[in-house]
Amino acid sequence: MNPSPSPPVPFRELRPGLRTGTWTVPVREKTANRLAEGAGATFVRGDPVSPALAANLAIGISFRILPHNVLHTHQRIAIVGTVRVGDELHVNAEVPPQEELARYPESAADTWAPSLESLAAFSGPGNFHSDPEMAQSYGYPRPIAQGMHLAARAMSTWPRVAESGRLLQMWFTGITMQDDVVRFSLREASDGVLRVVAGGTDGRNRIILVSAPGAALTPGAAGAD
Repeated sequence: MNPSPSPPVPFRELRPGLRTGTWTVPVREKTANRLAEGAGATFVRGDPVSPALAANLAIGISFRILPHNVLHTHQRIAIVGTVRVGDELHVNAEVPPQEELARYPESAADTWAPSLESLAAFSGPGNFHSDPEMAQSYGYPRPIAQGMHLAARAMSTWPRVAESGRLLQMWFTGITMQDDVVRFSLREASDGVLRVVAGGTDGRNRIILVSAPGAALTPGAAGAD
């Protein structure tokens, strides 16, 4: 995919604590053909493209919008109409910054640094999460921990975060490499919502996990004490 997006709109505040940016990218026939072929389908000129094409473009472009290198992030994709070759796809992405979560009091903390052994145990061998040579072939000096690996560590440290009946949302907002020190902070609100923020020594968040008792919430939607 080689889109030619318009310059990004500067980050602005939608509401306190949420930064956003928007790019516009054209839907190309070559891309539609390639993605259809990859899915074992046939693209017919003039027909609407698969919603998966729009979603794939949206996810790819969201990596350019977010303020630092993000491999995976929380995605919400709403199909609200048809998309055809030649249409412009308007892509918006947002990530909750650290200051949005600071108002929730910390009740517990934990520090952890993923070893090569733990990365291999969680992600298996032969991939850039656990193989130093493969990670270097992707341009990273050391293997990259999966976002779900950090989430699993948080859940094992505080099991009630993932108790039966709770609904989870996760944002993977940064990269953690082998032996990077990560600080996990558990934040509790009076409505029972638990928030886990995992941050690096550079002050940037790596993951944000929200655990709600029966109702999914965005990081700042509810729970202020």
